[in-house]
Amino acid sequence: MNTFGFIRCGVVSVPSKLLDSEHNAHLILDLAQQAEHDSIDILCCQELALTGATCGSLFFNNDFLENARLALLTLAESTKELNTVLCVGFPYSDSGALYSCYAVIHRGQIRAIIPLQTSVYPFANPKTQSKGTATLHTQYEVPFLTGTFQIQCGSVSATLKVTSLNNIPFADPQFSLSCQDASIVICPSATHIYAGTSLRPSLKQFSKHYAAALLFINASPNESSGEHVFLGDCGIYELGQELTSINYLKSKPFSFNTNKCIFSDVDIQYIQQYKQRHALSTSNEVSMNEPQPTLLPIDLQTHQVAKLKYPLSPTPYIPDFSEDSCQVDEETFYTNILNYSALALARRLHAIGTNKMLLGISGGVDSTFALLVCVWSQLFQGKDTHSVHAITMPCFATTERTKNNALRLAQVLNCSTETIDISDTVKSHFHDIGHNENEYNTTFENAQARERTQVLLDKANSLGGIVVSASDLSEIALGWSTFAGDHISQYNVAASLPKTVLRKFLSFFANKGEIFKSNDTHLFHSIISDILDTPVSPELIPSHQANTIGQKTEDILGSYELHDFITWHFVKNNFTKEKILFLAKIAFAETYSEQEIERCVHLFFKRFFTNQFKRSCSPEGAAVLPISLSPRSSWCMPSDIQPDFLTSFFN
Repeated sequence: MNTFGFIRCGVVSVPSKLLDSEHNAHLILDLAQQAEHDSIDILCCQELALTGATCGSLFFNNDFLENARLALLTLAESTKELNTVLCVGFPYSDSGALYSCYAVIHRGQIRAIIPLQTSVYPFANPKTQSKGTATLHTQYEVPFLTGTFQIQCGSVSATLKVTSLNNIPFADPQFSLSCQDASIVICPSATHIYAGTSLRPSLKQFSKHYAAALLFINASPNESSGEHVFLGDCGIYELGQELTSINYLKSKPFSFNTNKCIFSDVDIQYIQQYKQRHALSTSNEVSMNEPQPTLLPIDLQTHQVAKLKYPLSPTPYIPDFSEDSCQVDEETFYTNILNYSALALARRLHAIGTNKMLLGISGGVDSTFALLVCVWSQLFQGKDTHSVHAITMPCFATTERTKNNALRLAQVLNCSTETIDISDTVKSHFHDIGHNENEYNTTFENAQARERTQVLLDKANSLGGIVVSASDLSEIALGWSTFAGDHISQYNVAASLPKTVLRKFLSFFANKGEIFKSNDTHLFHSIISDILDTPVSPELIPSHQANTIGQKTEDILGSYELHDFITWHFVKNNFTKEKILFLAKIAFAETYSEQEIERCVHLFFKRFFTNQFKRSCSPEGAAVLPISLSPRSSWCMPSDIQPDFLTSFFN
């Protein structure tokens, strides 16, 4: 798995018995062995897990400190055969100061000791970023670190930082500098909680702010309740997303002996690429005060796991509205898409000094979305929709179903409609260029698309308006358009919206015809529903049977759902072809065969790299979702890279 940059991380709040270090070490060893069985690479316990955190003045007792030291050494010795890196909190006295420390253990040895910034009585806080050694064992010295450290996990080099809850969500500049290079931030804690408060928002914000994975482990309910209460809450967060979390108080039935580890795979490669793309890393900056990360002698063996434990959505553009951590609800999400798209269009019309819009309507998903945006761009300004000119241009392969759906929808929305049959014009054009009208090839298809664009542009000149299109992100990525045909307009309202989102958008608004001042909401719903049931087709090649769609796009390209998944992970996350294929086979295991997934992935990369010339002169359109292939602001790529080289490279 580590070929693709994943490291499996686990967190557990150990039900420690106060000061019984030997007992607690046995519990932690059992957890480490279970972690090995679960293929966990890094297992982190809470602050002072070896002794408990609420022992107060008893921490000054040298006998208890010695007992903790011996228990730690015994625990380390017992991990000789384990590949899992174990991180354990314990008390440590050094040069007259008492520290709450974190031990990093791997394969029988303590690899590093890290003093924590803590609010637990009676421990001191390390004051400077420094390196040194700690004396825990007579046979070897242990690095005493307060900065970041690195470990190797197969092909992945991960930089880790151990911090405390005091630094969450934001910290001083020195801490920020050290944290920006960290892929994983570990936060062992012994923090009490009050009713009505929650740490989760701050933890998610921290992982997003520092573009890292955050492993948070709090003290267990077994801590003393003399002054405070502890919940044993733990969680793993990545770039603002909660991967997994637990509150032991909510475990049914509750037990003070609950010893449950939760874990998730963390995508280190994704984090590192995110930092690189957003210039968050300081590794190329020189700082006299910040020591470089210490490379620990830890090289985790790569392993294969039965199943990736990572939230992987087959529709990454669409939030999971059922999750507590979702920032928007379904209505807000789709309403924002409508409002933002309409606002962008209205702004362009305002700048030009017209409110007249022309669009070709086909009875498909894209043109339906464009029609709704054009209508709303007028309605939200208190204007009527007669300035929206919806034109259908039937030709050789147009079916009555799609033509009627297009016209009836425009009429029910009170738009100006017109039908212009382009069949004779295209036949005349075939005659002019010497093309056999019975030869159904690229020329046959593109001539129709370009004629429609010519009609719209000339009609726009006649009316003093602009041509609005909805060439969606899926088509832009695949180059599924006719150059200087449907690829051209004067404004594109769907440039950052993939087909999967547009379908969900129409489904959401199908029952909301009253929003668009529809004169027949029942008919509005019926038309939208039938459009969603209609196979995606350019309708350029006639079918053998009259009024049936013979040319189905997804039979040629494969599922748009698959292609949108690929686009997200290639364009937004910079993942390799192999990693995308690996993830797609997991996300769509129950939906498509491995052969179909492989076909779509290969086809995507071939078409993506051979169609940049279309994207290089694409019309303007505001980015409503976070991915855009605009050559002006988002995706810069030469059009003349040899496609044969790229195809062989990505194969």
